[in-house]
Amino acid sequence: MKSLEKFLIFLFPTWMIINPNHLKKYNDQEVGILRTIMSFVMPASIVVYIGHYFFLDLPMNLQPRDLWFNYRFGISGLCLVTFLFYRFHKFLPFIPLKLPGIITGFTICYFQTKTIIWYPEVPYLYSFLFMVITSFCLRLSSFQAVLYISSIYALSWPIFAQTDLQPHMVHSAFFVTVLFSLILSSLKYFQTKIFLANETIVDQQRKNIEQNLEFTQTLKSFLPRKISKRLDAKVANQNLSIHQAVDEVLRPRSIRIACLSCDIRGYTKASKENRNYIKDSVIPLTQKESTIVEENDGIPRKIGDLLFCYFDSQDLIKNIISSNIAAISIAIHEAKANKSKNDDGKIRKQILIAAGEAYVGNIGGVNSAIEITAMGTPVNFLSRLESVVKSDDYINEIPRDHIIISKEVKLLLETLSTKINFNKHSPHSKNIFIKDFPEVNEFYSYQADEHILKDLNNLMGAYYKHSTRIAA
Repeated sequence: MKSLEKFLIFLFPTWMIINPNHLKKYNDQEVGILRTIMSFVMPASIVVYIGHYFFLDLPMNLQPRDLWFNYRFGISGLCLVTFLFYRFHKFLPFIPLKLPGIITGFTICYFQTKTIIWYPEVPYLYSFLFMVITSFCLRLSSFQAVLYISSIYALSWPIFAQTDLQPHMVHSAFFVTVLFSLILSSLKYFQTKIFLANETIVDQQRKNIEQNLEFTQTLKSFLPRKISKRLDAKVANQNLSIHQAVDEVLRPRSIRIACLSCDIRGYTKASKENRNYIKDSVIPLTQKESTIVEENDGIPRKIGDLLFCYFDSQDLIKNIISSNIAAISIAIHEAKANKSKNDDGKIRKQILIAAGEAYVGNIGGVNSAIEITAMGTPVNFLSRLESVVKSDDYINEIPRDHIIISKEVKLLLETLSTKINFNKHSPHSKNIFIKDFPEVNEFYSYQADEHILKDLNNLMGAYYKHSTRIAA
């Protein structure tokens, strides 16, 4: 059965192509190849036939002259019509593509056989040679080639019978022609196999690309927006694979950052007393806060009710401006959201900002879950300072709408000539020492309002313009 299948596929190569998309592409490719062949062969045939008349038929004084003239120019005219058909085939889609070529091939072969009667010295083998050539030019399959040559031979047999040729010689020439044509047409079988193999490779490559894109999109959905943008830039500009880009972007590095923490006060009690507190208040606000942070080039990380984020551009000043814009925006949004809620649904957050040298990136390792965060002195200081500001000594002293900042952040904001009124807090005066940072005796706070937010946004715009001029 397998041998029969192989034989049938040899006769009908397109049976190998099962995928409809592959078959359409194959047919389109065949159309292009056939049109190209005919665009060359038909003009060449015109030149050969007309040239043959003027340079051979006339010098040899072949008679009757009208017969040879009509023969040569008649075939030339047919070749011209065939050429025009293939040149403008798209305007005649209702005509089968190979039909004009087959008709022309039949005509050429038939009249080539007729020349044996008109001029007996013409080699009869020319007739069979033309069968092979036209069959090859028409890109016929093995079955089509046998059918094509057999039909021409049957049509031409009465002509051969009128000659002095021995029938066995003519039959022998026919069988050799069929055999030779089968050998040539087998190229189409192998070309079809190569096409199918290439398409299989292309499909696999496409599948790999789609899987990589799907993996990339899935991976990016778990990554902060800024990290995703960095991955895209690495892949696009440095021609890295997604795995190489992830390794490059998330490799821990030391940089001067600004970090922000935003913790809910009384979260445990509120979530215990109000069963809808988390669903209706905490989750919507946390989602909005993450969006605010990412819109200001921050990298958020949510830990329970705590939102921690860091800003890690190459310029610390930019990180300071961005973190304070995000902090004020979060505070303003929180105040607006609380206006529409009852007391048991209101969110009360304390926002803190610190700055300094830290390591940022993936600390989860390459063989475990990715964990993007910051580690270092400013992060630790935020954690210790948070414990201080939520103590009874400060819980009533610092209003909820105030942003709490470290001394380093306050000094950097002052260099920008911001119109911020800072409130100084000295824990040592209350006999309070910040754990692990006993030497620190001051931190600051300021009220978050629209005027300061507008001022900082203007500073960010001016900063970008200044950076652009320096780069230029």
